[in-house]
Amino acid sequence: MNDIKEQYSITEMTIDDYEGAYRLWKNTKGMGLSAADSRESIASYLQRNEGLSFVCKQDGQIVGTVLCGHDGRRGFMYPLRLTKNTAVKPLPGHLWTGACPSCGSRESASAI
Repeated sequence: MNDIKEQYSITEMTIDDYEGAYRLWKNTKGMGLSAADSRESIASYLQRNEGLSFVCKQDGQIVGTVLCGHDGRRGFMYPLRLTKNTAVKPLPGHLWTGACPSCGSRESASAI
């Protein structure tokens, strides 16, 4: 099996990733979507929490997301979402560890 870094790319999420991320969320069993998941809301969230949310892509398609943010005092990690085919691989750990250092590097992390 190829090294995971050869199979997937993990990058900071931008609003350009929204359609693929929303498609993943919409097709995730048990995940409810609301107005907070609209393109406009996610754009605001990403701007407020720049550098804290990530997508994982395989062959140009989004197969995983993790959205992280803070309110100045507490940190939040919204559920890590992966396609069914990627959930059994070591990918969740790679996506999680990609997000954690970014959260820890924020000035507000000292208050968490």
